[in-house]
Amino acid sequence: MQPKTRVRSNIRSWPKAWQAFGKPALMTAAWTHPVEFVRVVASLMPRELEATTTVTERMSDEQLDAIIGRGLQSGLDPAATDEDAQIIE
Repeated sequence: MQPKTRVRSNIRSWPKAWQAFGKPALMTAAWTHPVEFVRVVASLMPRELEATTTVTERMSDEQLDAIIGRGLQSGLDPAATDEDAQIIE
């Protein structure tokens, strides 16, 4: 069996191996070879971040007003912070 064929035939087992050994391998690499570990992590990071649109940016003013109205009717405080764990349904 050729090396490429062997790799292709074993590709289905990779996710299982990663689940079993991925985290311990990363921890070992971080402790034993920190410079190389950071280099690999940095190489996996995107060079530029891409902003995505949120749901609220696609909503009309009327839709947003309706959501705010429902929140006010249900007793939510519009001045509350996210830490207050209020959810608008």
